Amino acid sequence: MTTIALLTCGRLTGKPLAENGDYNDIYLRYMQQSSPLGTTFTFHPYDVREKMEYPVREDDYTCMLLTGSGASIPHPFRFFTSDT
Repeated sequence: MTTIALLTCGRLTGKPLAENGDYNDIYLRYMQQSSPLGTTFTFHPYDVREKMEYPVREDDYTCMLLTGSGASIPHPFRFFTSDT
């Protein structure tokens, strides 16, 4: 079984959010629609931007996906500069 960690580094607002849902919805839908029939996976979202959530062990996941972010290094978000 494939185990996927989604590190959410930003959030959608306005029309994109209304039309598509949040990043968790988008990535889950994409994975379900693009995986070969019979593929099973578990999907664990982590809120990096707001909650500073990260997987405890990288080895628990087959892959990790990172969403886009509306911020850049000059912005004061801790997830860019944290040593955690």
